[in-house]
Amino acid sequence: GGEATLPDCRPNYPVATPQSAVSMQGADGGAAVISFTTRDPMQDVAKFYENALREAGIKVSSTIATTDGDAKG
Repeated sequence: GGEATLPDCRPNYPVATPQSAVSMQGADGGAAVISFTTRDPMQDVAKFYENALREAGIKVSSTIATTDGDAKG
């Protein structure tokens, strides 16, 4: 398959290859799940997205990151 198409509302992590994305919108708000690969540490990527989304005025209610199938969050 080709490269995944990610939602327009999210910031672009500079050194990542998108793999998949799903976004949802409901009456009380929306959510997105984005999967990509990068050589950067998971903590750096999570921090980048949390900061960028908050700066854009988006409420971050939870963050779950995984590496090799181990959930961190």
